[in-house]
Amino acid sequence: MEKDTKNLILGWITLAFFVGIIYMFFYWFLKLLSIVKTLDAVIIVAIITGLVTITTTAVKTIIDIKQTRLQYLTQKRETAYYQFIDMVYKINQSSKDQSSYSSEEQIKDLTKFSKEITMWG
Repeated sequence: MEKDTKNLILGWITLAFFVGIIYMFFYWFLKLLSIVKTLDAVIIVAIITGLVTITTTAVKTIIDIKQTRLQYLTQKRETAYYQFIDMVYKINQSSKDQSSYSSEEQIKDLTKFSKEITMWG
């Protein structure tokens, strides 16, 4: 029962915090609107242009970071898939030439591929 009371108090505190944040945001927004009404149109356009520039730059930076991470992971996976394709070609070549590609080698290659793909998959 004591845990329920603690959770209830924590919930009310969290709710009060969010309500306070929302109130402060709207208070700031209304204050900003009252200031903007007194400004000249050129200044308002400059402020809007600045905000749009800041927003697009931030979004572009976030997208670039995600793209760089994806490219890094793709490069790391490339070696594992190369090993897999090499293994498939060895199996194919051994069946054509009747050369030996033993089960032990296949298991060793498959284990190596599994480790790589698990790490970067």
